[in-house]
Amino acid sequence: MSDATQPAPPLLEVEGLTVEYRTGRAWTRVVEDVSFTLDRGETLALVGESGSGKTVSATAVLGLVGRKGGRIAAGSIRFRGRELVGLPERELRRLRGREVAMIFQNPMRSLNPAYTAGEQVAEVARVHLGMGRRDAWRKAVEMLDAVGIPDPERRSRDYPHQFSGGMAQRLAIAAALCGSPSLLIADEPTTALDVTVQARVLELLRDIQQQTELAVLFISHDLGVVAEVADRVAVMYAGEVVEHGAIEELFLVPRHPYTEGLLGSIPVLGSGEPLRSIQGTIPPAGSHGAECRFAPRCAHAQPVACAVGHPGLSVVGAGRDVRCHRATDLHLEGIAR
Repeated sequence: MSDATQPAPPLLEVEGLTVEYRTGRAWTRVVEDVSFTLDRGETLALVGESGSGKTVSATAVLGLVGRKGGRIAAGSIRFRGRELVGLPERELRRLRGREVAMIFQNPMRSLNPAYTAGEQVAEVARVHLGMGRRDAWRKAVEMLDAVGIPDPERRSRDYPHQFSGGMAQRLAIAAALCGSPSLLIADEPTTALDVTVQARVLELLRDIQQQTELAVLFISHDLGVVAEVADRVAVMYAGEVVEHGAIEELFLVPRHPYTEGLLGSIPVLGSGEPLRSIQGTIPPAGSHGAECRFAPRCAHAQPVACAVGHPGLSVVGAGRDVRCHRATDLHLEGIAR
């Protein structure tokens, strides 16, 4: 078979990713054997409670875990077929912002209070697009206008503290997209926003994605938001992927008890039913035994069936993977149509 007939590889391929952080004299494993792919124009959501490993998995793509005392202990991260694990820092800096950009949860923590909005967006244009100062400033004003900031010429001279939460997030999006990246990592970009502003930001991301075929890795614990933006979902728990599948299938027919618990915790207005929750808390990193990590909190756990070692990630259908000993005999409750 000739190379011309070979299918193009995914834009992003993460395979067997394992990340560790130093705690004292030892290394603690916080993410283990995480795998997923992402194509152009597609949105993959990483969901789960705080501490499940979503942000660590995403920042590993950018090669940032080493800055906070971490290391990639195993696995592969390929972008456009190029291996990123072990890539020199100089090469990673060229990649960040130009090919892969990131929006952080709190825009006020990612924006520099000492520089104006225009200066921060223009810097991306100068560094990654090679523009001169005048052209970079013009590009910055265009980006502010593109993300819906009113009167962009005037607002480009304002400082981040002069922006509302929603406008500051739009500014962060403008800076992230200024380099025309192919992949955007959005780390809970709407968590600090009210519902109305949240809807506008999500609509903005969808519009930009449709226009540019931007691939989005969307990190969230809010399944209501995920339902609006994602094509596929990878559910993470205690540092590993426990279920993966297309958004509609996963929401209607979950295959892992943890996914069922997350879906059951979504409030339904007007239902009159009490809000359900998952009992217990997510275990600390490094405290896992050889058994199923979710078993202590699982309403479907059985002493015999669930005590046969750590479950692997098994294929249970086209594009569906689940990490559960009882995946074939459980009938779990999803979201009603």
